[in-house]
Amino acid sequence: ILDQKMIPPLRRAATITIYALAGMLILDRLGISISPLIAGLGIGGLAVALALQPTLSNFFAGTYLVSDGVLSPNDFIELEGGLSGYVVEVGWRSTRIRTPYNNLVIIPNSRLADSILTNYYGPSMDIGVMVMVGVSYSSDLAQVERVSLEVANEVINSIPQADAKSGAYFGYDTFGDSNIDLWLWVQANDRLGSFTVKSELIKQLHQRFNQEGIEINYPMRHLIYPDDTNTK
Repeated sequence: ILDQKMIPPLRRAATITIYALAGMLILDRLGISISPLIAGLGIGGLAVALALQPTLSNFFAGTYLVSDGVLSPNDFIELEGGLSGYVVEVGWRSTRIRTPYNNLVIIPNSRLADSILTNYYGPSMDIGVMVMVGVSYSSDLAQVERVSLEVANEVINSIPQADAKSGAYFGYDTFGDSNIDLWLWVQANDRLGSFTVKSELIKQLHQRFNQEGIEINYPMRHLIYPDDTNTK
């Protein structure tokens, strides 16, 4: 895409260069000194290069973004500042992205190349989905693991947005203030599908925990007073 846009200006630049060289050779053959002309072109070229520095910076940054396979149209990207959206077009000066709110954002290529960028569609479109939750200290941890994996497998086998081939993974994380924290991991086919998968995981996990009597505590504090009176 960018290559097609680069061909016309490069062709024009090459044509002008060839004509300029041919003209100088003709003047040299006619015995006209071209040294002052070359010196003037050098000074003028330096001035033009300084004036066009931002434009050239954006041009070469755009060339890098496409030639290095960093971006392609329809990729979903997120910049380090939090800006995210779908790539609409990578131009020779700027890149246009469409945000989830359907707004068009134009970013100079030089700023895009210098940013820490996450491409959610590279190297492949599938994306991991992790749900974090905590269960009461009185819970049967073996039962919690069994129920959680059952829920995860039900979700990935019933929702087309989930990747059933990747399976489900479970693990306990930390001893929290009020709960034993755990995580449940599955994989979605793409970023859009990951929202559906995560929402369904949370909904079904909450339902099964209620059915199995597995408690998710609210934040709790145990206060101890000097007179040894304990309250919660």
